[in-house]
Parts: sequence; C-alpha cells; structure tokens
Amino acid sequence: MRARTVATALAGMALALIAVTGCSSSATSAPVSEANLSGTPVSTKDDITALCKQIVDQKLTADAAAALADASGYQSRVTKLEGEPQAATTDLREDRMNFEVQGGVVTACTTG
Repeated sequence: MRARTVATALAGMALALIAVTGCSSSATSAPVSEANLSGTPVSTKDDITALCKQIVDQKLTADAAAALADASGYQSRVTKLEGEPQAATTDLREDRMNFEVQGGVVTACTTG
C-alpha cells in the first residue's frame, strides 16, 4: 500500500514538472532598445562596451549619445570636452558610459 502511495505521489510530481517545463520557452530573447540609431537591434542587456563602440562608430553628438544611453538603461556623462577634462566622480558604475566629445561628436566612450 505504501509503495502505491509513493508511486502516485511521484507520478503527480512528474506531471507537475512536465506542465511547468512545457510552459517555458527554450528560446529567450533579450529586450531590444528601440533607441538604436543604426537599425540593428542592440539588446538592453547587451554589454555596454558594444553600445559604446556603436556610439563612437556612428559619430553621434553628445546629446544623441546620451539619449541612446538613457533609452538603453545606462547612465552617461561627458568626461572630456574639447580636450579639457570635466569634473567627474571617481566611483565605479557598471551601468555608466563616459564620453569624450570633440567638435560636438563623441570620439571616445569608456565604461565605469
């Protein structure tokens, strides 16, 4: 009798596991930033370095770069303007982009 109770309990747990597993999708996609100006989706979970590279490659203005960073869930600041260092805190933030701007265009982007 005990064996039958254990078997019934195990069968019930197996069915519950199958039901839960069947509800999940093995193909998950990260959210995509709608602010991407190149037309190529950039995941908001994407590493910040790739987005920094995109900003520099596209020669975005400081305002456009800040808007893209903000829309992608990142903080940003200008740390160098026309070759002059700007006041900035030294705290490290993994979600922050640091822009160097020359002639109104972002020429370098670092993270931290």
